[in-house]
Amino acid sequence: MKQTKGGMIKIIFAVFQEEPDVRKMMDGILQRVLGMQSSEIIDDEWYDFVGIQQIFGHLEKTQLEAVGRKVLPTLKRLGFILPGIHRVAEMVKFDTQLFALNNRGMIPRELLREEDHRIQIQNHDDSYGVEFTRGIYLGILDMCKQSQGSVSVLSGGIFDITW
Repeated sequence: MKQTKGGMIKIIFAVFQEEPDVRKMMDGILQRVLGMQSSEIIDDEWYDFVGIQQIFGHLEKTQLEAVGRKVLPTLKRLGFILPGIHRVAEMVKFDTQLFALNNRGMIPRELLREEDHRIQIQNHDDSYGVEFTRGIYLGILDMCKQSQGSVSVLSGGIFDITW
């Protein structure tokens, strides 16, 4: 069974703090699927991933990328990213560790290649979706002020991040 920690569910809700209609829709799904609303979620508890899947199923692909793009900036705003982590490669590795620590029943992301201004990550488990994951990496490029950077999705779930 795929599960995610409550803290990750709360982060996704925090991304939508300025969009009460979306939060209301998301809370309705959590209530139906998990029997609780976001305010009842406990950070360190494990929850069935189907709640996240159903929330993501109600969002357009462009919304999923936009949500992904805001996750790490939201974590930074909330104080979960140390000030010393500010380079693209460091942030991508941080995200890879974050995924492994906060999801179970999913294959962790794998660092395939790291070169100057390029890093490749293999996403073995597409539970969050390609658009969301691509958005995560675009958000990292934004945070690191790499406006010329890009994220390409290659076959086999490989994300090629260049800057």
